[in-house]
Amino acid sequence: MSMQFPHTVTIDRSLTVEVYLHEFFLGDRNRSCWTYLTKGMTVHGQREMALSLLVDDDADPTDLPKTPLKMFKLLHERTSGDRQVDLGGSTRLGQTGIFGFPCLFYVPAIQFYHLRNLDDVLGLILMHEEAFEYARQ
Repeated sequence: MSMQFPHTVTIDRSLTVEVYLHEFFLGDRNRSCWTYLTKGMTVHGQREMALSLLVDDDADPTDLPKTPLKMFKLLHERTSGDRQVDLGGSTRLGQTGIFGFPCLFYVPAIQFYHLRNLDDVLGLILMHEEAFEYARQ
């Protein structure tokens, strides 16, 4: 069965994540990329979020990594209370983090072709602890 993009994943009754598969030019050629976009963070006064990941050259593009979905669920839970994040902010994801990156920063999202408007969306940059501490200074 082939997967249609954007692919929508329901996290809970108030949060879904749309996953887009698209290409962009990187280095000397086009590369495939998944971009995960939330829908439902605004329910708690939080901006929507986006995370883009390169697809390995030999990977099946329909084999979506599930780890970002778990991360968005965690961020949704954390921001449903009084903790809000915005541009220039950061979050520690715990020792293991996501894909070995225990920290993330919130930056303006990059508008790729074929994605919905990302003007008010937070882009996520995954970071190692050392880079996180350096960037915070």
